[in-house]
Amino acid sequence: MSKFLRRHQIKLTYFTAIAALTAYVIQAYQAMNSLRPSLDEGVYLLKGYLLASGVFTPYQPYGVWMNKMPLSFLIPGWVEVLFGPGLITGRWYALILSVLILPGIWLIARRFSGEKVATLILVLIVINPIGIKFYAQAISQVLIAFLLVWSLFFLLGEKRRNWQIVTGSVLAAIIVFTRENMLPVILFIVILMFWQQGKKAGWISFATISVLFLIGHAIYFPEILTNWAKWIPQSITPFLDPWRIRKPEEIAYSESISLLSYIFIFMQGLRWHFFVTLGLGIMGFLTSIRKLKQNYWKYKTMIVLSGLFVVLFLLHVWASLGNDYCKFCLPGYISFFSPIGFILLSILIPALSATILKGWGWLISFLFLVTTTLFGFATYQDFVHLPTYPNWLDRFFGFPVPWMRKGQLILGEVKFWQILANKYNLSFEQVRLEVLPVLIPTIMGFVVGVVWIVLVFLIYLYLRNKKNISLGFVLLTSFLMVGILLSPTWIFSGGVFTYDCRNDVIDQIEQSGQQLAEQIEPGAKIDWRVTSMSPVMLLFLEDPQLLPAQINTTYSFVNGGETDFLLRHGLWNNEAANDWLSQADYFLATPPIPPEVWLQLQTLGFQEIPPLSPALQCENERFEIQIFSRK
Repeated sequence: MSKFLRRHQIKLTYFTAIAALTAYVIQAYQAMNSLRPSLDEGVYLLKGYLLASGVFTPYQPYGVWMNKMPLSFLIPGWVEVLFGPGLITGRWYALILSVLILPGIWLIARRFSGEKVATLILVLIVINPIGIKFYAQAISQVLIAFLLVWSLFFLLGEKRRNWQIVTGSVLAAIIVFTRENMLPVILFIVILMFWQQGKKAGWISFATISVLFLIGHAIYFPEILTNWAKWIPQSITPFLDPWRIRKPEEIAYSESISLLSYIFIFMQGLRWHFFVTLGLGIMGFLTSIRKLKQNYWKYKTMIVLSGLFVVLFLLHVWASLGNDYCKFCLPGYISFFSPIGFILLSILIPALSATILKGWGWLISFLFLVTTTLFGFATYQDFVHLPTYPNWLDRFFGFPVPWMRKGQLILGEVKFWQILANKYNLSFEQVRLEVLPVLIPTIMGFVVGVVWIVLVFLIYLYLRNKKNISLGFVLLTSFLMVGILLSPTWIFSGGVFTYDCRNDVIDQIEQSGQQLAEQIEPGAKIDWRVTSMSPVMLLFLEDPQLLPAQINTTYSFVNGGETDFLLRHGLWNNEAANDWLSQADYFLATPPIPPEVWLQLQTLGFQEIPPLSPALQCENERFEIQIFSRK
């Protein structure tokens, strides 16, 4: 290091941290304006506004479906009431929370390993736009991450004061009353306080969390038990049966996917959150426990946070892939607790050992190759949107395969697509439109792995005579660099995210919402059957009379069931739908309208009025809302 760098390294570290924070704000602002609102975002904002403004109360009979804990709706709802309902309010709320997450993580990381490591952690966060995109939406991930980081800020460290333990424990309790899936957080926090800070700190934390936990449940008892009954096995809690609202066979919405889709979703989650999943695992293998034990408060923190991270990861893998409700939600679920992974990285980085894993080189090479191949497979949805994709498709499609004929090697007559078509009985279109879009990035992932392993082995042969270093260490540390290339960093345009749209999303939603408000008078009864657009559109209407169960559309729909019982708990079925349609002044739906619904509309005297077309335009994708009026 030059004298200049040594003299100014602290200033450079702080400058880099500020630059990283600035880059985050720029990306978050761009995402805020370019992501189309999801169903979840609209649900949190609309339900939150209805609850916070007093139209409904949490767990009110015949009110909204409380499928999440009260604060997940009330907190964004209070913001909407305070600053005005609409998508723009929700997005600014999310942006501010997401930006405040970064200084919290930096301060915690600095507490463990100093400014340089803390700044490196910020850089790792900033170069992955997927996490930024999740936190740029007004969904519960950003709220949970914010509460989690600042709870840990007060709780982690040597010799915590009583007020810090109380503050951190209060925030931890709020986390659970925001999302019940984060319950393990309070359990591990209490364990950490007892183990690291002593009995007094442990009892303070336990008492604080317990009091708030009991008060919160007392306020909403017994209806709040519906949030717990769906997670706890029926066999051991039959007394919760009255609060198990939906029978499994009655749930209308389900996802049935193939084994390859399971693999794709799992690997996509690892790729989108590379640093805190595989990256964190790699760092764990390369860490010297002896170095960690030199500071026992750091060591204890690492053990407890690692346990918490593993438990949360496994629970959310089960919640997504182990159920039929939201299999593709795994990457989003990891965003709830990814800050824990970054904090763990800040603890592990100074304890790396270059001599660890001797003799494991060949096994690591094999796992390395498998992982890069699967990473390639997990990129295929993004890969087909790259500008260079048509060229790759044409090259692979028409690639000449060597062929033996009459003892002679012939090149050029047999094309790659013909081999696939003949071998697996596929058509021309199937090979080009279904097989190759998946096969090409998978092959490329395999090739990247082979080439990288060869290069790493050559580097190792050069280094081993000069430094005491293991092949396993070189392979795994180099894999961290490969992971950066294969993860959706901004270097490769951030991949393609489901809700990516144009840079004027908020303006488009505002215009469509105002147009909708001009067509529907205040106090009108609305039958909402729109599945392609977020219910955030309903925030622009004045005093709309809604069937609350329709806010979650098909997710809250039940096949069969007792209608009055379902409506009392915010759910609906065909009978409820038909009854509400007979009362409604307006019917809004995603085209095309099913024939049986057309017949109902005609029978009830509905007439179509000018639709919102498009209600939202995202590049080549149009989102429309058809509107029918009985007047």
